[in-house]
Amino acid sequence: LDMLDDDAPKFITCVCKDGNGCKGKMRRCVAGIMVAFLNAALGEKDADLEAILRDPAVAPTTLDPVEHRVA
Repeated sequence: LDMLDDDAPKFITCVCKDGNGCKGKMRRCVAGIMVAFLNAALGEKDADLEAILRDPAVAPTTLDPVEHRVA
């Protein structure tokens, strides 16, 4: 997640696609997905993650494609 830092080294950000959008939206999106994932993985509360998987449009950025594997 260092790629989202404003002062991240160039060698870290070079693997990320450049866009003309706001980093704030990406930060909210990544943070929300990570919280949903960790709640599902550690807290057995998977409603938020399931909602993202069912309808990716709930995220503040475009998630395309959305793929997941059931373990």
